[in-house]
Amino acid sequence: MPDKTKTQKTQKRGSREDKTKTISKRKTIEEITEEQVNINATIPEYYIVNRPGNASVIMNIRENQGVYTNASLMIWMDNALSVSTASRGLLAGIKRALFTADSFFLTTYTGTSSEGNKICFASPVPGDITELRIEPGKKKLVVSGAVICCSQNVILSTKLKFRNIFVNNGAFLSEVSVPADSTSYGMVWIGAYGGIEKIDIKENQMMKIDNGHFLMCDSDAKYTLGTVGGVKSTLFSGEGLVLNFKGPCSVYTQNRNLRVFSHLINKYLPKQMSMGNIG
Repeated sequence: MPDKTKTQKTQKRGSREDKTKTISKRKTIEEITEEQVNINATIPEYYIVNRPGNASVIMNIRENQGVYTNASLMIWMDNALSVSTASRGLLAGIKRALFTADSFFLTTYTGTSSEGNKICFASPVPGDITELRIEPGKKKLVVSGAVICCSQNVILSTKLKFRNIFVNNGAFLSEVSVPADSTSYGMVWIGAYGGIEKIDIKENQMMKIDNGHFLMCDSDAKYTLGTVGGVKSTLFSGEGLVLNFKGPCSVYTQNRNLRVFSHLINKYLPKQMSMGNIG
């Protein structure tokens, strides 16, 4: 007959060991969570509202936190926020202003309260907004004019690549990156014209993306310029050129094309009021 007293002691010892393991595991999780809080301390709390058709992003920027943004994208803000404006580099500002829809001057909003100060941003075109996390040393290419705002450790620059020359009828794209020596990841908020779709392309898989619907991708994504079909389809289908992406990579698209929409509107406007002549 088994010794009940010995069995009970063994069970109690096992219970204590399990409890010790659980406590140890819980401490480890707490430590990881604390590390994550420290790493993410520069990123403001935020939430995106009114999506997907008319999205805007509301942030609560605490003391020592800040974001910078392109011109004319702030909707409303707490009066206590600190505001400063700079080009973040003369040459970089000139390149942005001349070759992309990004602005020469970038405005930085910094929190002044430990409780946080609220602010709201939106894209100039109706559509969705998504957050884009960028790890240290990584870069993303974004269609011109889609960057709404960035965390302080993100670098916004302009890139010319001949393979991109027909992307949205522009030779230049915005590039967002985080320096390799940064202690934390960066965050960028991207505004699309219409809805946003992420397309994951498998290894060696080819995917055609209409150039006017391209939103963003990794800077090292492999793609070439191409057409939907033959010469006849290229000339008469209205599709024009596409980007042939080769996996593995992820590409974000926007389901509306601003250039196509502006041409459509121009058909219904008097010549002196056409969108091409406005401004």
